[in-house]
Amino acid sequence: MSEKNNALVWRETVLQTTQMLQYWSEQYTTDSAGRIQLSPKDDVLKLTLNVLCSAGFGVQLPFKPSPDAATNTTVATMFRDARKPPPGFQFTLRGVMEYMTGHWNSIFIANAMLPKSIPRAFFPFYRDDFAAYDDLGQYLRAMIAQVDSDGVDHSRPYHNVLQGLIRARHSLGRSEDGSQTSSLSDIEVLGNAHVFMLAHESTGATIRFALVLMAMHQDIQEWMYQSVCDVVREYPTDPQNWDYAVIYPKLVGPLCVMLETMRLYPPAPVIIKTTGQSSADVTYQERTILLPPHSNVSMNITSLHYSPEYWGNDATVYDPSRWDKRNVDSFLARNDDQPGLAAAGLEYPTIHKPVRGAYIPFSDGIRSCLGKKFAQVEFVTLFAVVFSRYRVDIAVAAGQKRSECVARAEKALDESVCFALSLDMIDDVPLSFHPR
Repeated sequence: MSEKNNALVWRETVLQTTQMLQYWSEQYTTDSAGRIQLSPKDDVLKLTLNVLCSAGFGVQLPFKPSPDAATNTTVATMFRDARKPPPGFQFTLRGVMEYMTGHWNSIFIANAMLPKSIPRAFFPFYRDDFAAYDDLGQYLRAMIAQVDSDGVDHSRPYHNVLQGLIRARHSLGRSEDGSQTSSLSDIEVLGNAHVFMLAHESTGATIRFALVLMAMHQDIQEWMYQSVCDVVREYPTDPQNWDYAVIYPKLVGPLCVMLETMRLYPPAPVIIKTTGQSSADVTYQERTILLPPHSNVSMNITSLHYSPEYWGNDATVYDPSRWDKRNVDSFLARNDDQPGLAAAGLEYPTIHKPVRGAYIPFSDGIRSCLGKKFAQVEFVTLFAVVFSRYRVDIAVAAGQKRSECVARAEKALDESVCFALSLDMIDDVPLSFHPR
């Protein structure tokens, strides 16, 4: 993504986070001090969806839905965040995304595995799964048609992901017989749009892991808070007046928190690669293994990210400061003089870098996640806004001890599973937000 696109993600995340905090203060305030207590899972997913729709597809969704229904299927109104879907749809855009997030497995079975020759009427228990898939396709085709109708000006930078995909479709390439052909077909544009729409779940899961970890580790939270204060204290108190180009590169603390959270809780614990058309040599412990063409290789990301060889004897410890370049005692500091080290989030001189290939939450190489920068900007921005205003702790109900609640939170982290599309906690962990 270009810096202009990154600035758009920043702006939309600041707006959505501000609206979310305002909604929380209205709905979940528990005492006169303004303390907020809730399980943030659903609202975080709503926020990541809203940012993706706006910065990725040019569709504005407010955090609080409109009470009105979407009365027609014109592009101007069909994407309204209404409580009822437009005619011809079973779900609103937000509704279809929320349904798909919780029912990915059944949607995949219904639309990819069931024989197409058998009428859908024979599978009434998959009715909503069929409808959600069809509705998402209709919404995406409407978005694509709108961008097409606006025209594609190659001399101007594109301002969201969808415009980039449409531009790629209109770009001319050369086929094997020498004739001109478009770079992306209609079905490829639609397929990529599907992937982008579903990817917000991974970002939401990482945010929820990090919120729980910050609540459990008050010392680390204070370290991050102070790092944010050092950056924003000379700027307006309203985050909507913060300048992305000036402030974002200095937010080392939230970036370290994201890197460490994704190290211990990678969105995809296992990544599958293939050797493609040719064979490949893999050397392990001085032994070379030949992998034939079209071999699938499953990479255990969790084991890699917990390896003492690359992270030191405290590899199992949650310590975001290990990434901070100011921490000269970090195990990663030994890599500072090594050239060519790179991975998502490590492009700043303020961050220590691990050995190439030892950190791959977004995969690596030319097939790495296209949304890695999008997710990075979104995470860092949200944490800077939230923690500049609130201190987060584990919620403690009447008659409970904090130590018991922290133990339950640790259990929820330990029992995380790859649910739907990404690693996530099965149990909700209620949190308490205290105004600073």
